[in-house]
Amino acid sequence: MTLCQCDSVTHMHGRDGQDYAKSHLVQIKVDDDKWIVLHQCPVTGRYWKEHFPRSGEHGGGPSDFDQISNEQAKAEFGIG
Repeated sequence: MTLCQCDSVTHMHGRDGQDYAKSHLVQIKVDDDKWIVLHQCPVTGRYWKEHFPRSGEHGGGPSDFDQISNEQAKAEFGIG
């Protein structure tokens, strides 16, 4: 069983975030123009935004994962 860290962690970086997203989060929406991805936790329903803060690096550099509010997910990704 995969443990849910969404109650205690609000930010992940690089490989840690990618591994957690792959094993636990559900990808909801991709915005290729802005290089952002919306994920959701199937246990808590919390949203995670994957983004690439060092976009000048090859491949966008390592991604960051930040927990975002429902309102922010609606505003940035047009969900709901």
